[in-house]
Amino acid sequence: IMTTSDDLFNLIRSLTPAEKKVFKMYFSGNSALSNNTSGNKRKGEKTYMALYDAMDRQIRSASGGKKSRPGEDPSSGGYDEAKIKKQLGDSTDARSFPAIKKYLFHLILDTLRSYYTERSPDFTVQQMIEKAKILSERQLPTAAWKLIQKAKQEALKNELFPEALQVFEIERKII
Repeated sequence: IMTTSDDLFNLIRSLTPAEKKVFKMYFSGNSALSNNTSGNKRKGEKTYMALYDAMDRQIRSASGGKKSRPGEDPSSGGYDEAKIKKQLGDSTDARSFPAIKKYLFHLILDTLRSYYTERSPDFTVQQMIEKAKILSERQLPTAAWKLIQKAKQEALKNELFPEALQVFEIERKII
């Protein structure tokens, strides 16, 4: 999927302060790029972060420092690609700029997907189920039992009935 500059700009504009913080933490500490110490990857990582920061600064200056409100049109306020390119200077050339924007767009989306998935009760229960299966396979029934009880409690509390059925099946195998 090709993304326009406005799509990336509007995506960054739509991020809440918490989402921005998560993105920066994820990108600086947990990304595959951060774990690779080759010079080209490091330079690329700095370029993506520089583009993100330049767009974020442009958003803040266009809004006069005001936070955007939910429901506010994210396309209001101008995106000036020439200004962004000038700010980035030699860190990118004109040919690679579209690829950098596309990569950053998808990196932000992947971060948001991960952030919201990990916060959902069904994800939490599914993780507990998987961990309990591992413990059971390793002949650690007491640890598996404790974890599966927590998973059952969470599944029933959140009315996650398919997950509760999985829990009951694992309970039966542990006993």
